[in-house]
Amino acid sequence: MVATVTTAAGCTADTTRAADGTAAGRQPAPRIVSTPGPGADLLLLLDSYDLSLQQHVEIQNAENLFLRRCMKNFGFSLRTPATRPLPYPRNMPLLGQLDVLQVSRYGYQGPPGVAADLIAVSKNGSWDITVQNAMLPVFEGRISSSHGRPVPTGGCFGALQRRLDAGAATVHFKAGTPPVVPERGIRMFKSQVYDQATHDSRFHRVVADWRRCMSRKGLRYDSPAQAQGDPRWSDAVADARPGTTQIRTAVADEQCRRTVNYTGTLYSLMHAYEQPLIKTQRHVLQEIHGLLEARLRNALSLTAEPEVSTAVTGAGS
Repeated sequence: MVATVTTAAGCTADTTRAADGTAAGRQPAPRIVSTPGPGADLLLLLDSYDLSLQQHVEIQNAENLFLRRCMKNFGFSLRTPATRPLPYPRNMPLLGQLDVLQVSRYGYQGPPGVAADLIAVSKNGSWDITVQNAMLPVFEGRISSSHGRPVPTGGCFGALQRRLDAGAATVHFKAGTPPVVPERGIRMFKSQVYDQATHDSRFHRVVADWRRCMSRKGLRYDSPAQAQGDPRWSDAVADARPGTTQIRTAVADEQCRRTVNYTGTLYSLMHAYEQPLIKTQRHVLQEIHGLLEARLRNALSLTAEPEVSTAVTGAGS
């Protein structure tokens, strides 16, 4: 038995909607950007308050190192995920861009390794850590001592968070539903504007146009997400060449997304909805940015430390 720990959990936010399903507080008609070219890096205003993907990867590298060392002090060999650079546009999964998947050859699964990379991109440069059940009491601090050593408050994971947050100012952050820790706040705000954009009637019209485009090609799906998530594709062996049906569907899907400007419309609507959010939440966003910068500094410091410095010496460490 194992448990999975994620350093960048998915998050949602409640959005009030009008009776017709359009997000309340609908924004004036935004200027819709033209269909983005392949690999276009479409940044949102909210991204300016975040770290880069590579900086988030550097934080995870430090997290992995600290957790391995801490758990080793209690006789456990914790396996942490291998990380790697993520040379992709950071909003590519969010905005439904299929470019890097090379769908005409690989369908929706993409070249070997790309699908896993895009999952990490969608989690802001983070890979899940799988912890065996036997390790959880020490990892989470469910016990006070193990093998004659005091377990830090909150376990090795709690000790890690205190090291990363050291010296950072308090973030006055409303946790949301479900609760979201402050360092994941940018993702929560992005989720909020994505929710507003995808419930906007202008987005619904684009999806309806996409359905008609797919229907003309003999394919019937309600949305791009339904086409990409067709259960038939999940049966494919990882990194094996997809079947002709998947490739045909993925190629048609990509063509129809471009025809109706799916990505450009979604991006433009998100950009419109994030502007009033930033006006009302600017101070919180600045505080979150300060916290993220502190966590990066502390992560780089942790990475540079010799192994002995992360030894657990007491319950408060």
